[in-house]
This record gives sequence, C-alpha cells and structure tokens, in this order.
Amino acid sequence: MKHLLPAVQRTALRIPWAAVGGCAAALLLTAAAPGGQYAPWALAAVAAAGVGWPGLLAVVCAGLGALLFMDFQPGLRHTAAALLIFCANTALCNTRLYRRPRFRPMAAVCAAGLTQLPYLIQRGGRQWALCMAALALLYGAAALLPDLLPESAAEQADKRRAWFLLLLGVCAVPAGWTVMGFSPAAVLTAVLLLYFVGRGPAPDAAAAGALAGLTLDLCGTGELYLAVVLCAAASAAAGLRGGQRLPAAAAFCAAGVLAALLLGEVRPLAVLCQLLTAAGVWLLLPEKEGMLLTAAGEVSPEAAAPAAAFRAVYDSLEDHAPLLRPENPAVLFDRAAEQVCRDCPLRSDCWQTHYTDTYNAFNDACPALLRRGQALAEDFPPYFADRCVRFPKLLGALDGQLHDFLQRRLHHGRLDAAYRLAREQYRQVAEVLSRTAPAERLRRAHLTCRTAALLRPKTGEKHCGDQCAVFDAGGLTCLVLSDGMGSGESAHCEAAMTIRLLRQFLQAGIEPLPALKTLNTAAMLRCQGGAGFTTIDLACLDRAEGVLTLYKYGAAPSYIKRQGTVARYRAQALPAGLESADGDVPPQRVAVSPGTWLVQVSDGVAGEDDEWLQDLLAGWDGTSPRALAEELLRQSVQRTGGADDCAVLVLAIDGKADPHRV
Repeated sequence: MKHLLPAVQRTALRIPWAAVGGCAAALLLTAAAPGGQYAPWALAAVAAAGVGWPGLLAVVCAGLGALLFMDFQPGLRHTAAALLIFCANTALCNTRLYRRPRFRPMAAVCAAGLTQLPYLIQRGGRQWALCMAALALLYGAAALLPDLLPESAAEQADKRRAWFLLLLGVCAVPAGWTVMGFSPAAVLTAVLLLYFVGRGPAPDAAAAGALAGLTLDLCGTGELYLAVVLCAAASAAAGLRGGQRLPAAAAFCAAGVLAALLLGEVRPLAVLCQLLTAAGVWLLLPEKEGMLLTAAGEVSPEAAAPAAAFRAVYDSLEDHAPLLRPENPAVLFDRAAEQVCRDCPLRSDCWQTHYTDTYNAFNDACPALLRRGQALAEDFPPYFADRCVRFPKLLGALDGQLHDFLQRRLHHGRLDAAYRLAREQYRQVAEVLSRTAPAERLRRAHLTCRTAALLRPKTGEKHCGDQCAVFDAGGLTCLVLSDGMGSGESAHCEAAMTIRLLRQFLQAGIEPLPALKTLNTAAMLRCQGGAGFTTIDLACLDRAEGVLTLYKYGAAPSYIKRQGTVARYRAQALPAGLESADGDVPPQRVAVSPGTWLVQVSDGVAGEDDEWLQDLLAGWDGTSPRALAEELLRQSVQRTGGADDCAVLVLAIDGKADPHRV
C-alpha cells in the first residue's frame, strides 16, 4: 500500500468540485433515474471523482442519494455499482490502463452491468432495453465529464457535448414532478435545447432533442412522447439558427405543438405554454455572453492550437514512460559470492551441500544491510560466519556491492522524478497557451510551388521507417522528412509521430526553432524510456519573401539546384534525442527564385556516395517533381539493392517574383 499514495497524487483526476461539487453531483443526480431503477449521471460523477478521498466521498454521497431518491433494491444495486467503480479505479490507478481515456467509462459500465444484469435475467425485454439505455448514458457521461476540467485539452465541440449531457442530467432531476400538468423538467430541458440549437449544427440539434426527450420519458412516464416533441422542435429551430432569435423560438414552439398534435395530444395548450415559457426564458438571457454551453475561459480553435500541440507531446511521453522496476536486492549476494567464492575450497560445501543454510543466512542479513547501508558480522548467523573461511573478504565485497546498489536506486528515483517533472511542465505549458492566440502571417505569396513525396520500405519489410509530409503553416510551405532508428514498425511509428507533432506545432503558429527544440527534448525523454531517436529534415519556404530555410537534425544532405548549379547542404546537429537542445540548430537560409529545385532524401537513398544523385539533379531537364522522385528511387534501388528504407521529397518553385511586393 505504500505505493498507492504517490500513484493517487500523480494519476487521480482533479476536478474543480472534487470535495463539494463532486459529492453534490453524486447525491443529487441520483434523482435523475430512468425508470426509477438506474442513476447513470450519479455513477458517472463517481467515476470522474477518481481515487482517494474525492472518490470515496462520492461513493458515500451516491449511497445517500440512493437512500433518499430510490427504492431499497434499486438503491442497493446503485450503491454496489458505485463501490465497484471506486474499487476498480483504486486497484488500477498505478497502471497505464488507468490513464487511458476509455478506462473509467468502461469500468463504470462493467460495474453497473455486474450489479444490474443478474437482476434482469427473469425480466422482460422492456427492462433490458431500459438497462441498456441507462448504460449508454453512463458511458457517455463518464467519457465526457472529464472534458470540463480546466486542464483538459478537449476540443470545443467535445466540451459543448459534455456541458449538454451534464445539464441534461440536472434537468432530469424533477422529471417526475408536475404542477397542474406543467412539467418543470420539460421547461428546463427546452431552454437547454434552445441554447444547444443556437450553438451547433442541425444534425446535432435533432439528436440532442431526441436524447433529451427520451431521457425525460424514461425518467417519467416511460412513453415515447417528449422524445418526438423535442426532436421536432429542435430540428425546426436548427434551420433558423443563423438568423434572428425570435423566429427560431417561434419555429421551436410551433414544431413542438404540431408534433404533440400528431401524437394525439388532447391538451395542446399545456404543451404550448411550456414551450412558450422556455422560449421566453431563452430570449431574456444574453445572446452570447453567459452562454451555458460555453465553458469559462474557452478560447477559439486558433488560440487553442498551440496548447493542443504541447498536449500532444505530453500524451506521446506517457506511452514511453521508463520502466524503472525495483532491482532485486538478491543481486548483492550473487555478485559478492561471484567475487569471493569462485575459487574457495569450501564452495561445494556452502553452495551445494548446505545451500539452504547459505540461502537463509543471506536472506536474514538482507534487511539489516539495506537499513544500515553497511555489512557487519553480526548481521549473519553464527553457523554461517564460523564456517566461512573468507568471511572478512565477503563483508568487504558486500559493502562495495551495497554502495553500488544504493547509488543505482537513487539514480533511478531521480530519473523517474525528472521524467515526471518534464511531462508535467509540458502539461502546464499547454494549459497556459490555451489562453493565448498564435500570431498569423497575413502576407501575400508571390511564388508558387509543386511538390512530390515518395516512400519505399526496406526489402522484406511491410512498414517504411522513413516518413515525410508536405503542408502549409502560417504562410510557409513546409516539407519535413524523418528517419526512425532502424527499420520496421517501431521506426515507422517513431518517425510518423515526430512528423505529426512537428506539423501540429508549426500549424499552431509556433516558430520552427522553438518547435524543434521542444521536440528534441521530448525525444530525449522518450529515448530514456526505450524509444529510438529520429532524424528531422525540415525545409520552410517563405513564398512571400522568396527564402528557403533548412533545419536539419542528423538528417541526410539536401540538394538545391539553382541556375543549373547543385549545392549540397549537410546537417549540423545530431538526430533528435541524442543531445541537449540548449543551443539553437543553425538554420541554413537560401534565397530562391522561379526554377529552383529542392531534393530531400533519407540516408537509404544515396548510399555511401551521392555523386550520382548530384549529377542526376544537375542534368535534370524535366518539369515534374514526381517524375524526378521516381527516377531517384529507381536508381537508388539499382545501386543499394533496397537495403534500407527510402524517402524522397522534391520541391519545384514556379511563378514570377514581384518587384513591387510589400
């Protein structure tokens, strides 16, 4: 149990309302119970609370809610499900599985299913359908609620869905109450739908209306009435979401009443009054500020792009966490005995005839050695100390091995702490950048270009360990090539992830040098966890200024052809992950004009001698970048026999420079 507290502190989900709000949600949302049998929102709150005191208090409050709002048997099953969810989170909180986004929703569904399904064996199809609907709501709520956390890097659409589902549970609490035929739950849900319709596309609005109405029906009468009414109302209002609010409210009310009439409603005036009340409340609320479905501090997708890039690096490090398993102290005695007992005349007697006595002596002495940090004679029983003819020498060897063992343990602890600190810094940077917008390049491009990219895996391999991509980022045309260490699937995954992260950084508005330094640091951390290093070959063409900039981390040479002359540009830094990024990678800037060609290749293309490649490029008189890339790969296979992965990127610059550009 000693490892549990640090694990909880590292992995427990810290929600803003962990102590009070989470408990209140687990307590009050128990009243939102479809069929009076299930309370999916309360169980989702227990799953979101995680482990430790927040999770335990959420379980207690879920039990109190079951006592207040549910019958004895359904309440007992609900409490058992909450307890199982907490136990599953606590038992696996120190594993990688716990950190996966789908773990807690699946654990919540499995726990609820284990407690509910045995009860349903003798029940009819209606109860089975009700249970499946409740489990679906539980999975959705448990999966979306974490998106509301301040440190979450979820997309804006995901946060809107999370707010809608959470507030739908709040609206469903009074679903069984009516005042003179007037349903407060229906009014609140209609207001929520109008907010959702005004902020989302029509298909989402129709689905939200059906889900909201079905939830109220399951929590109330059990008849599919409000599902049809609210779906029709939301669909009608969604068609006018881009216009004025008053016509949208009118369409919402008219479509809802019409649907009620088609269902045989004998009192349409009551339905109309409820919809008019909801529309009036919505019209009185501010149009933009204070929107319920907009999270506090939410930023535009453009502003969230740098944060998402750093969050992607943070997530990539999690999969490569170093496995620092504790070293077995028995290695002390094995290595010391190897030094001392190798040529001892009593070796056979100690390690064969009396092997059990020797093993027990070492086993009994181990706790004292580790506690004191030094081997003393009194740590060993007399029967062993008296028989050993090299006992002083054995004590000296144990002291040396013990010193090395403790140093390794200290080093592993510091390495683990440094790794987790670095990951936490990436998370904090992502959180800070989520509130800043990147600067955009709003310059007119005066050059055009054409590109081609080709890959060929090593002979006998299915996956190419080299990867490349071409994309636009902030006014720059970027060509990036990465060569993973070795070949096969592992090299392919490492190179692909490097390109994906670099692309995300550049398209978020981050300059190439800071982005490369960040990726280099992340690669160093992944290398400590057993991953391989990668090369990075980045070329950025500023079409407005006519400048091509090369950034090379251990990459193979690049070749630029201008006015019939081929220049060779080599890397000036080691591959990403092999050295510190304290200094900037020296960028190589080249002024370009129409007719300039750039060729980037991995080291498997040219082989040991690249004279043939330079001659081919110098004599190339074609106009197709793809044709040049295919010719390079064809001649590379003839010369190297496909002994390594190959990647080729070709850039041809067209257009005319404008002397009057600004």
